[in-house]
Amino acid sequence: MLKAEIMRTLVLFAVAPLLCGQITMRVVDPHPFRQGEIIRAEVDVPGSMPTGTAAERWQFVGLLLDPAGECGSREKPCFLGAAGGRDYFSLMNGPQGASTKSSWPLNYYLPALGLGRYRVSALAKKLVLTGSRPGASTYGYAEPPQYAVSDTVTLEIVSATADWIGQTIARSAATLRSSADYQAQREAAEQLSLLNDRAAWIASLDLLPKEEGVLLAGLSAGRPASAVCELMQERVAAPAQSVSTGYLYRVIDVCSRANLPPAPKIAAPATARMIHGDFSTTPAPTAVAPVNPEMQAWSAKQRAYTDELMNTVTTTLAASVADKQPAAKAEAFVTLFQYVQQRRVNRPPQPDPAWLPAVSRTFVRDFESVEIARRQYLLELFAGTSESAEMAPAFERVLDSWKPGDYYEAAHTALRALNRVDPARARARILAELVKDKTWLDLPSLELLPPGAVPPMDDALIDSLARAQRPGGWNVQLAMAAIARYATPKALPRIRAIYESQQDRCQPELMAYFVRVDPAYSERVFRSHAWDMHAMPPPCTVQIFQRTPPLAMSRSLEEYLAAYTMHGDVYIKSTAVKALGRYGTASALPALWDGFRYFHDYWKGKGAELEQNGSGIALEVDLRNAIARGRGWVVSETDERLIESLCISRWCASETANDLQAMKQPIAVELQAQNFSRVAQYSGLESLAAVEAKIAQYPRGARFVLYGPAESKEALELRRFAEGKGMVVTVR
Repeated sequence: MLKAEIMRTLVLFAVAPLLCGQITMRVVDPHPFRQGEIIRAEVDVPGSMPTGTAAERWQFVGLLLDPAGECGSREKPCFLGAAGGRDYFSLMNGPQGASTKSSWPLNYYLPALGLGRYRVSALAKKLVLTGSRPGASTYGYAEPPQYAVSDTVTLEIVSATADWIGQTIARSAATLRSSADYQAQREAAEQLSLLNDRAAWIASLDLLPKEEGVLLAGLSAGRPASAVCELMQERVAAPAQSVSTGYLYRVIDVCSRANLPPAPKIAAPATARMIHGDFSTTPAPTAVAPVNPEMQAWSAKQRAYTDELMNTVTTTLAASVADKQPAAKAEAFVTLFQYVQQRRVNRPPQPDPAWLPAVSRTFVRDFESVEIARRQYLLELFAGTSESAEMAPAFERVLDSWKPGDYYEAAHTALRALNRVDPARARARILAELVKDKTWLDLPSLELLPPGAVPPMDDALIDSLARAQRPGGWNVQLAMAAIARYATPKALPRIRAIYESQQDRCQPELMAYFVRVDPAYSERVFRSHAWDMHAMPPPCTVQIFQRTPPLAMSRSLEEYLAAYTMHGDVYIKSTAVKALGRYGTASALPALWDGFRYFHDYWKGKGAELEQNGSGIALEVDLRNAIARGRGWVVSETDERLIESLCISRWCASETANDLQAMKQPIAVELQAQNFSRVAQYSGLESLAAVEAKIAQYPRGARFVLYGPAESKEALELRRFAEGKGMVVTVR
């Protein structure tokens, strides 16, 4: 029958002969295979056939099976997931496009095979070049379709005995527990996942989180689904059971298939008809697909079932977390905190589950028992979940436990979390760290301590810098940045003496102090060399562009940056442009527009050449981003349309199209974690204050829609702020 299938294909595509023998396929260890035994094959799909050209490629599209079942024909080849319920796309993809020759399980592509003999071939489909540019090519299927088929392999499927199943489970589990060979572990997991047996399911659950993707996929394919559903729910509370977010969603998937009817089949739409009409200035009404009552009812039932089941399973997990073994407990914390955060971003947002306070207390109590490798991520999750000041001591314990030689990330996360729940305590910690010889403090942490909250401490700051500059000193850059932000004007003579005594006169952080306290002095430094746009500036120039504006900005520094937007060196120019976009005022816009127009005029008519110039494209995007997404101003749609007309590269045009979409009313506001909030196209806003500053630049009456947890402290504060400015804010 397989030969007949091939002959039908040859006849159907006689104008483009089917290429046999160019794809190779062989079973690695041919023998009678037991049901559930892994069948490994090597398939080689060359990227191009000997008869083809560089403009042709071949793509593996599945397996032909004789006798065919629910799949296996050329019209419906067996492809990944044919075993039913399996989601193997994250596990392995078989031969894909370019020449690939590796061993992979045929079982993942074939449906569960009954006893008997089967013939299998690999099928590939021809791709032709549809577009090309430097570094990238696009392909599409040939028209009419052209196929290639491998040689045929024969499979014999026999019964699996109980002894063989038991031995295979034991052998696979032992390999997963003890082998240091990744490939051996992977193959053992693949074999275990193919055994449709309760003992194999239990072994898989015992082994989690090892090879979790493979083992959960095997559980998802288990039959009957009702038995797998019951087992997975029973195991949630087991002390040693690892329950990840992936585990939860597998439970939902398996139990839904076990307990809900399949989705109703929707009739295919009628054949399209040609519609004739007259042109009109009146917009045509938008076509709305009719709601199918049967599908609507099924969707409502499915949603209600899955929501209730998720609530039940997470409640069970939360009740058991205190008794979990250490590794399983850490995984449970991750899963539960991720679930809370997902509820908060749902549309509409859902209230926090009743178990959250108890789980948070358990986390605070047991955090130090979590393995070090997982602490940082867990702390990030917890910090984004808990908003109670009761958690402040837990964050302070993380800060107290830091010692030189430890990683900094956990302390930085704890500080941000402490600032979230108790800003006064966070500021007190920063003040204490400012004058320590060795500290976990870093420059971004100083953003949490506004200068107005710092008492006069010139002597302490200067002494701290002196200690940092001694042999073995700690973070000179941090000590100088602290002076830049917090030293008073009274310290000016001493700080000038320090600056002028430095062997290395490049001190961008100390320069920020002068920008803030003595702008005339900083301007003399900036103008101490000729601003020659065709010569390299002093080495410190770029460092000043990068490190001084985050600490202080002045008219003279802005002019310094603006001048260098026309420099001949792309890196210097790009650095100045980025600094103006992030820290400049609206006074910087003319220089940015001039630079963007100059770029347009230079590259006009040379788009193909520009596409091969990566640094040139990046500069164009830096220029357009500085204008269109600058922190110190808001651009209009007219400005964006002008940018659109000046763009040369596709990247520039794409970014502008994204901005135009983001600008649509009502203006979207997203409150997220550190550095991920945005207002319209203005992304990367690092704090609520940054979001409020951007909103304040819009005119009264501007309409905003707020995405995110509507009842969070930040959301409520932002709404009060915006409404106080005469803005209209809705929540979605």
